[in-house]
Amino acid sequence: MRSVVVLGALVFAMPLLAQSVSAVNGNIVFTDNRGGTKQITAGHSDSDPSLSFDGRQIVFVRHTANDKGFEADWTELWIAHVDGTKATSRVLVGHDGASPPGPTMLLAEFSKPQFSPNGQRIYFMSAAWATSAAIDVLDLRTGKVIFLFAGVDVDVIQHGRYSGFLLGTTVPLTKQGRIFVYRLLDADGRRVKRMSETDFMKFRKLATTR
Repeated sequence: MRSVVVLGALVFAMPLLAQSVSAVNGNIVFTDNRGGTKQITAGHSDSDPSLSFDGRQIVFVRHTANDKGFEADWTELWIAHVDGTKATSRVLVGHDGASPPGPTMLLAEFSKPQFSPNGQRIYFMSAAWATSAAIDVLDLRTGKVIFLFAGVDVDVIQHGRYSGFLLGTTVPLTKQGRIFVYRLLDADGRRVKRMSETDFMKFRKLATTR
């Protein structure tokens, strides 16, 4: 007697990954939820990419030739569309200026740009003082940049009750020297509460996990 063995087709469902963006050799690369990659820019001058909340847009920093005669790095903010339906566009150009916060404040050495939940604002850091950066927000509807606070780090919370709120780290000078202060702030940079480092790190997971 001849036996016949029938092997059914096995289908393996690949787990979906979180979409992400990275800078590789100065170019922005998008990774989809199946691990496929797509190069977005090709000028070898881009860094600090960040996805919008809906995963459709990427904001990043572009480094350009410093021909303006000041010491800080000359940078710009650009937005690219993941699906390529719209041209990559520049939304902010750095400029020389003074140290005090205000309309004439220096805008240079941009880093860590991040979208607001509705995609109408971009939060970012810029060069300002020896001990702190300026935490700024760009309104994409008006093109206006507003200084929020002096700090060394900022994250936009992506999930939960405080989605769209900010996590800010500052280093104020005290009698004991400079200390790290962690705060929850609203979308306009107003203080909501001071946090312990432990609680701050828990909240930070909400800002960095997609």
